Amino acid sequence: MKYNELLKTLRGDANRYMGGVISSYIYKPLFRVVFWYRFVCYLKQSRLLKFTFGMPAYSILKHLEYKYGVFLNTNIHIGTGLYIEHGGCIYLNADYIGDNFSVFHEVTLGVSPGKGKPYVGNNVSVYMGAKVIGNVYLHDNCVVGANSVVTKDVREGTTVVGIPARELNN
Repeated sequence: MKYNELLKTLRGDANRYMGGVISSYIYKPLFRVVFWYRFVCYLKQSRLLKFTFGMPAYSILKHLEYKYGVFLNTNIHIGTGLYIEHGGCIYLNADYIGDNFSVFHEVTLGVSPGKGKPYVGNNVSVYMGAKVIGNVYLHDNCVVGANSVVTKDVREGTTVVGIPARELNN
């Protein structure tokens, strides 16, 4: 990731928070987590920057993650437009997360032992308390309802709810 790409990604994230990068950083606490996540991922690309600024930046990121209850794995790709509505027990550990991903509190995208991690497409929303476990593909433009447990793939443009998650009749 180059510096210009970092700025473009941060602007895309800030637009989801309804403001510029500076105003979002000041007024939206969870944007700070996203900001430092992006910065740490940027620093990991450069050996010199990683060893000079990497540890302080990583420490700030871990402090903010602990403070707001959000865990973002720095070894995965998260597309532009990441939006975290409420902090508190958010665990994002997927193979890939696409653009314009919206997540609410108490959401888990996690590993199932021996079954892999979720893969999330573009324009996906995961609402309060939802769990997406294992090798699951959330296709583009899908919605996972509150307190749902997703263990199977979700087709493009559908909404799933319940335990286990089922398609909502349209």
